[in-house]
Amino acid sequence: MQDTTLMKLLEELGNIEDQRAKVELKVLEQLFLVDRDVANMAIDVFDEKAAAASWLVDECPALGNEKPLSLLLQGKRKLVLDCLNQIKYGMWA
Repeated sequence: MQDTTLMKLLEELGNIEDQRAKVELKVLEQLFLVDRDVANMAIDVFDEKAAAASWLVDECPALGNEKPLSLLLQGKRKLVLDCLNQIKYGMWA
């Protein structure tokens, strides 16, 4: 593989990461419409919208490798809030 090919691939990865970040922030915006308390708590725990948005859509080991947003959509709000509290206060079972 040539250096130019590697550079192009690296650029593509950067573009994908940018797109992912935009989608994650849109997810957070929509969550405000559905559950403002969870959205605000996630931002409070992670100190910024981007980190909160990323946490919501990534698999979380503390939640059995489930995505917090998936659990919210399944009606398991308490699990997500409990996990956020554990992260915020450093309480791990």
